[in-house]
Amino acid sequence: MRAEAFQVLRRKPVQKGMAVDDVIKLNVDAAIVSNRAAIAVVARNSKGIILNAWVKELMNLDSLVAEASAILWAMELATVEGFGKVTIESDAKWFRRDVNLAAHALAKVAFSLRLPF
Repeated sequence: MRAEAFQVLRRKPVQKGMAVDDVIKLNVDAAIVSNRAAIAVVARNSKGIILNAWVKELMNLDSLVAEASAILWAMELATVEGFGKVTIESDAKWFRRDVNLAAHALAKVAFSLRLPF
């Protein structure tokens, strides 16, 4: 189930040696349409400013596996991007969706963006 990822937005590179207080929050979400899933990750700094956003499409996943895939992908992206300290938020069944609106919106529109998947 390997898929091409698409970087939707990139503000500026995260600087090496950021202060310990600078925790990067990664909001993740998944959207399911037919037998396709889109997962999204949105990275914000400690001030809430969006630093980066990614989306990719996966095939044949149920909602629980798609949400888990989004969380795993967020951890992989955090490593690749060199984020030292992160918090990951998901709006799976046990969370309120309003705390995760950016990733939710990105995952929902991924199918209509005509991204190079």
